[in-house]
Amino acid sequence: LVVLVVLQPHSSSGDDGFAEQLGLTALPDGSVLASFDFILDWPHNALFAHKVQDFGLVPRSLAQLIAATGVHDLQLGVTQGRWRHTGWGLPPRPSWQGAVLTAWLAEDQSRWPQGLAARWQQLSSVVSSMLSVNSFAQQPSAGGLSSGLLPPNVSLGTASHAFMGAIAREPLCTENLTPWLKLLPGCGSTGLAAVLDGRFLFAHLYHSLGLRVETVCVDERCVSPHMRFTLSFDVVTSPENNFSLKKSFGHVLTSGHPLANTSTVVVHSPGFSLVPGRHAVADLLQNASKLDISHLPHATRSATATSAAASPVTARRVLRALGLERGRIVVEVTNNLPHQSLQAEATMLIPPLFHVLTHTTRLTLHSKATADVSSARDAANLTAWHVRLPGSTGQPWLLDVRFALPPAHTLVWETEFDTPLLPLHEYPPDPHRGLDFGPAWLHVCPAGTNKEEVEEAAAAAAA
Repeated sequence: LVVLVVLQPHSSSGDDGFAEQLGLTALPDGSVLASFDFILDWPHNALFAHKVQDFGLVPRSLAQLIAATGVHDLQLGVTQGRWRHTGWGLPPRPSWQGAVLTAWLAEDQSRWPQGLAARWQQLSSVVSSMLSVNSFAQQPSAGGLSSGLLPPNVSLGTASHAFMGAIAREPLCTENLTPWLKLLPGCGSTGLAAVLDGRFLFAHLYHSLGLRVETVCVDERCVSPHMRFTLSFDVVTSPENNFSLKKSFGHVLTSGHPLANTSTVVVHSPGFSLVPGRHAVADLLQNASKLDISHLPHATRSATATSAAASPVTARRVLRALGLERGRIVVEVTNNLPHQSLQAEATMLIPPLFHVLTHTTRLTLHSKATADVSSARDAANLTAWHVRLPGSTGQPWLLDVRFALPPAHTLVWETEFDTPLLPLHEYPPDPHRGLDFGPAWLHVCPAGTNKEEVEEAAAAAAA
């Protein structure tokens, strides 16, 4: 059941566009996922011009930063709480613990003469201060790296370099929400953003704040690509309480944003009731009546399966250690497709306080159909192996493995490490919590796809 409610359509002139959407999904355990998306489009050429004075609805500070650092694609996520895959299924977008920043920077030296490392340093520092996040450059679990797999904008035929940074534990509060809202048109005072009230949001089980900047092709030849800015906020409410906008967020919807092309509420699951009712949508458009949405948890439990949605690729990481003895990191990646081989890259950033024993690294390949176990290196599945040692600047260990994954097989990657016994003053704040491992990345694409082939195809299409 999908119910679409249009709050207030608006027609705007010019090349820029603004759309906002609230998606409501009932989760299997009775919780409700509320996903807010605010999308801003702006012409790529105008954004990267040297003398641009009018950025339209796009925040000037963010647009100038993107133009100065040559960003093709950027994704920032700050998450508080843990996404429960077994009870909630797959998340609406990548869900990390703490804060994660990924960016693909253009390698055009004629337009951006600064080095890639300097531009990444500038980008990460400004984004951190812009949203009141701890600096990625000063965290022991953060660092920049190059990804060997395809960035999401390879269809443009432009060379780019990938950087990633992570903070294992980052609180999310109104200090992050307030500057994030100021990036929106109207600074979050009207439209769907008016429902986001920090006094109610952070009392829920899970909340994630996101910022995405991507290059979008508007035609097949990608002659005039555009930049798309997407600001997102995901909230999962508690299943013990009946959901309603008024009760969960403290506000009801009165109207859409006056500058938005579209302002919609999409209900993806049964069991929701709209006040005014479904048949009063036309009256709502004309009279701008107040809209409240409620949901009963027992309706979800009886109508929705409790199993998580199936995924073509599953992965998990386990840390095995006992006290201060030697520990082990185990990463398992499973290809659930019966006939499609995959090319994958797994990347981990480990705090420099741990001593990684790279010589203990072992990769084994397990078949799901049979009990066969073979070495990934002997089976010629290991494409590349890269290790970066921690330097004096406090950068983390970088472990990067690229491998081929046959159909219906599981690759197990094991690496041992020594846990340190440090003086108290050398531990991070709050030593009683212990130390945090940052998130890991897994990039997957169909086997036989490589950067050279895609760039040649893009160049041929452009010609």
